[in-house]
Order: sequence, then C-alpha cells, then structure tokens
Amino acid sequence: MSFFSSAPAPPDVPAGTWFELEPLQTRLLVRQFFADWPAETPADLSLECTDAEADVPPPRLTVDQVVDRLRRVAAGTGGTAAYWTDFGEGHLRREEINRFGPGMDAAAGSSLGATARQAYGQCMWRVGPDEALLFEFTPPECHYWEVQLGDRWYQSLDYVNRPTTINDAQATVDDDGVVRVVISAQDPGVANWLDTCGIADGYLTYRYNLPTSAPVPTLTLISFAELEARLHPSTARLDPAERAARRRVWRRAVLSRFRR
Repeated sequence: MSFFSSAPAPPDVPAGTWFELEPLQTRLLVRQFFADWPAETPADLSLECTDAEADVPPPRLTVDQVVDRLRRVAAGTGGTAAYWTDFGEGHLRREEINRFGPGMDAAAGSSLGATARQAYGQCMWRVGPDEALLFEFTPPECHYWEVQLGDRWYQSLDYVNRPTTINDAQATVDDDGVVRVVISAQDPGVANWLDTCGIADGYLTYRYNLPTSAPVPTLTLISFAELEARLHPSTARLDPAERAARRRVWRRAVLSRFRR
C-alpha cells in the first residue's frame, strides 16, 4: 500500500510508501511493463481517499462544475496533441529519418511519464512497400527493453492484431549476440518482424528500463529483395501458420490485460 499527500510523511510510515506531492496535485500516472504477455497479469490498482470528509457523500455536480471539467478535459487533450505533433516534427527538423538522434532527456519528459531510470530513443521511420528497415543492436544489461512502431501522432500501431512492438521476452537473439528486427510492410518470414500496417511512415521508439548502458541501435534501409543476404545465418524463422498462432496468443493476452 502506498500513500500520496501534500503533507510530510508521518514518522511511523514505512520508508518508500509515502509520496509527498505538490499542493493541489491532481494527476497520477502509473506505467506497467509487460514482457511475457501470456504469462503476466496486470496489477490490481485502486485509489481511496482517506480524509475524514471522504465519509460524507459528495453533493451532485452543478452545471458549472460539469462545464468546467469538460473544458479542462478539452484543454488537456489539445495540449497533448500539440506536444506530440511538435515532438515528432522535431525529428524532421533534425533530419532523424531512419536514424536515431542522441536520445530523449527522460527527466525533461517526466511529466508525460518518462523516468530518469529509463533510456529512450526515437526517430521517424519511412519504409516503402518493397523496402525493409533493418533495426540492429546488442541488448544492454537491463530490466526490460522494447521497440515500438507508432504513427505520425505517436499513437501505437495495432499491437492487438499485428506485430508492431517487440521486447526482450518476445525477441530472438542471433548467435553473434545481436538482435535484428525487420520493419516492413511484407512479412519477411523471420521471428523478429514489425509490421508497418500499410502506412508509409511514422515514429519508432526504443527504451531500456534500468539499463547499465544505452547503446543506440543502427537502422539500415534496404530493398526487400536484399533482406535475405543481410540477415545472420542463425536468424529465427516463422512460417505463416506459426505467425498466425503467435498472433492469436498475443491477441488473447492483450485483450485479457484490458479485461476484454
């Protein structure tokens, strides 16, 4: 059990369970990481107000209160959309197309869920229907790593029905210690494939949780016909039936996570 309050922690509260917030703080963001999707279950979380007045039933909202809340929701939605639009356009300004920049300042993005104990990198991906983008890196020692495709608004692509994200529990590592992920519209028949879902470009993010180092992956754009020659001999393969079976397992896991 954890406590959140604008007051200092009482002396009898166990260390690490009391979080002192700024007065009138109104937002709490919880981020969970899922690696082995079928085997892991989401945390069962709830919030309870422990103030004395919490036992008194609140009055019915007035019209002015409802209007005020709707305005704040609209303002937050617009602000978030503007932030991510500008964030993505920054990759274009810096010419970070199919190549990664220096990485995200996690501390600066903490209000949006970033954490200083996690390393991030992003860029714009752009892949034609007959091309493949080869993502390569040697995984660092870390608690968790993940690679994810998004669209031009930094929305995740359809990870419920398609392989648009991959992590340390799902990926295979080649015999030379390198993880190679193929990003393409066509299924290349390899285990580590990210599906572009029929769109031409979007944003690509990698993250390392609690890493001892933060290597920047390399990206190489090639024709789809060249791909086989660029893969390692030990690259794991998946035929269409195996792909479909994996997709069914992952889909059930995601829907179960969201209680659907």
